Amino acid sequence: MLEQAKYNLLHYYTFGIQARFAESLEIFSKHLGWSQIQIVAENVGTNKPKSSNINQPTLHLIAEQNLLDIELYQFAKQLFEEGQKTSRT
Repeated sequence: MLEQAKYNLLHYYTFGIQARFAESLEIFSKHLGWSQIQIVAENVGTNKPKSSNINQPTLHLIAEQNLLDIELYQFAKQLFEEGQKTSRT
């Protein structure tokens, strides 16, 4: 399933990265023909625990249980970066 997801990102989908939300919206706008986009922050959580407050064994267990998701996210971030470099040249 991981390989299929990577293939899909490479060949079929326009996608964004949450950590780069504004840039992602610009990409969607361009690919989908959207007009002006206005970003409004609503319902923003303030109680999210910082990872520095979570003990190392727990962080390790979370990473272990999400290994494939982490690999796919790293792959997507790399593709996103490469796309950004290409679109600027």
